[in-house]
Amino acid sequence: MPKAYSQALREKAVAAVDRGVPKSEVITMFNSSRDSLDRWLQQRQTGSLAAAQGCQQGPSHCIVD
Repeated sequence: MPKAYSQALREKAVAAVDRGVPKSEVITMFNSSRDSLDRWLQQRQTGSLAAAQGCQQGPSHCIVD
């Protein structure tokens, strides 16, 4: 799984949409995807824009016999 976008970047992208910048320009400016931007906008309505915590950030564990 790729590294999560920073809290500051998420807030700047959402603020740009609030200022009236088209979503297509925002995703280009911040090098993110449309799905990510839409998710951040939805998360803002429900509370925090913080990334999920506790996600695995390394290779999958393998079974050892």
